[in-house]
Amino acid sequence: MIKKIYINLPDSKIEVVTFLFWTLVAYALFSWFSIHIHTSITADTLWLCDAAGRLLSGQKMADAYYDPNPPLSVLLYVPPVLASMTGLVTVYHAVFGYTLLILAGAAAMTYKILKSVPGIDHTTVVTATVALVIANTILASLSFTERDQILGILLLPFVLAQIGITKKWPLPPVIKHIALCAGAVLILVKPHHGLLPTLIILHRAFTQKRISVWKDADFLYLSGAVLSYAAILFFYFSDYLHIILPDVLSLYMTEPTKFTIMRGVYHGMLCTAGLLIAVMLNNKSWIIYFLFAAALVSLIPYLVQMRGYGYHLLPAITFFWCGAAVLSKETLQKFMAPHLSMALVTLVMTAIAFSASSVRIYFPTHEKYT
Repeated sequence: MIKKIYINLPDSKIEVVTFLFWTLVAYALFSWFSIHIHTSITADTLWLCDAAGRLLSGQKMADAYYDPNPPLSVLLYVPPVLASMTGLVTVYHAVFGYTLLILAGAAAMTYKILKSVPGIDHTTVVTATVALVIANTILASLSFTERDQILGILLLPFVLAQIGITKKWPLPPVIKHIALCAGAVLILVKPHHGLLPTLIILHRAFTQKRISVWKDADFLYLSGAVLSYAAILFFYFSDYLHIILPDVLSLYMTEPTKFTIMRGVYHGMLCTAGLLIAVMLNNKSWIIYFLFAAALVSLIPYLVQMRGYGYHLLPAITFFWCGAAVLSKETLQKFMAPHLSMALVTLVMTAIAFSASSVRIYFPTHEKYT
């Protein structure tokens, strides 16, 4: 008989491992931060910041900042542009800090929501939260500050809050409402990402055999955001509705390239592989299956956009990365103490993130454009 190996961790060593764990995470994020704070932001983000500035100066969208994306894409970048108007910070540093603040808020909400889930291990909560941060910093690389990335950041706590409503978890009220409000608004940046929340609501209606889901908080926030956005478009962005929107169909109703399809299929295979591995390992953790399934569903908006841009995959990658981290940690937990498996998985996945999307040391900095 083969003797099962299990590496235990004395209580006296848990604090040491925890300290080394956070030291590792801090060092990895500092390495990324120290370079990317100087790396030029993407053309997309720069254009939307410029468009936000023109919006604030009172110019019309159809005349001064024509863009097929709905106006919320521009409104999303109003806060960093306002900050830059004070003269205390440049717009590129403002949008970088703005995205960091959103990520920090989403990570805090994810941690608090998962911590309130009955029966979930604390190391699993930390692993998923750190994976969210790594996926949207080191792995996101040059796509940091993109609107798809910001949407993906807030989509995770939003759908977790939805599951909490379905399962009747004792969610912290303030965190739940902030997650639902922020997520409902950000989904409208790319409305096709509303597919996942809609499926969760339909699943709740089916499993609980009730049609009164329209009274639930997530439905109310989503419908409220849609109605509010429609009113804003009608009263303040009528030029988008009458001039730009008719052109959107002709711009986007094109056949996707083979590259776009194959890229989607590749990531779909990764998500499916994650699900199959979890089944083969007889893993009973609901969060793993949910995260991989959410990643698969989030690939549909990528394909619908038919552009094949890498940053369109960021919401799906966020779910996949968190699912892979939790699955790896719970698998290793069979052979070692939870804190050790958490630290080892984070170390390995951070290294993979740097390898898959390396820090762009030689990429042009802000100063090279001035």
